[in-house]
Amino acid sequence: MPDKILITGCGLGATHYTARLLRACGLDVGHERIRGDGAVSWMHATWLDPVAVENDLTCGRWQWRFFGDPPGTDEFDLVLRQTRNPRKVATSIGMTASQKSWVYAKRALEARLDVDFPWPPKGTRECRVRAGVAYTYWWYIYAGLHASWTYRVENMPRVLPCILDAAGYDVGPDEQKRALDEVSTDAGSRQDDRGYDYWTWGEIEGVRWGRELHAMSRAFGYEE
Repeated sequence: MPDKILITGCGLGATHYTARLLRACGLDVGHERIRGDGAVSWMHATWLDPVAVENDLTCGRWQWRFFGDPPGTDEFDLVLRQTRNPRKVATSIGMTASQKSWVYAKRALEARLDVDFPWPPKGTRECRVRAGVAYTYWWYIYAGLHASWTYRVENMPRVLPCILDAAGYDVGPDEQKRALDEVSTDAGSRQDDRGYDYWTWGEIEGVRWGRELHAMSRAFGYEE
């Protein structure tokens, strides 16, 4: 029987794209919801965390409550961490994330990692940079606590066969190519919609945890 899979990462880190791609491959996965074959969701990193479970910090969809019985930390058989260029994630989250997203991240990070999370942003560009950097740096750490391995979403054409094989799903190369062609990598992109420019590493390194985020980005294999 194939494994139940969780792919987690950061909000605005292309989890919506990956959920659509896996569904196009025939998997019954939810985006920010658990379905028969699993979920692709940044929020469900808390589902695996005993500290989050103990403090009732697991998630439904945008809600601080359980669906029925509390989840077990063995809900998923295979857990992966997906990354997107952290510079772009920090900008996206700092410019567009909802208050509910920030509150959710703040509670989970402070409970597990004892991080003084800067919420709310005061509206200035510097405050948004500071908040976006803090979220991206610390949530990528949090999302990796229980992950078996990490991959870059930008490498999805090469990574997809590995994900499917590791989880035990028999999806042929022709079906994978069709799914990749069908699901646009631009799905859900907010840059064009909102008209913002991605922050530079110079801006990011000027705020707390910016240098650490840049080092993390390089460790993930990003050069820009």
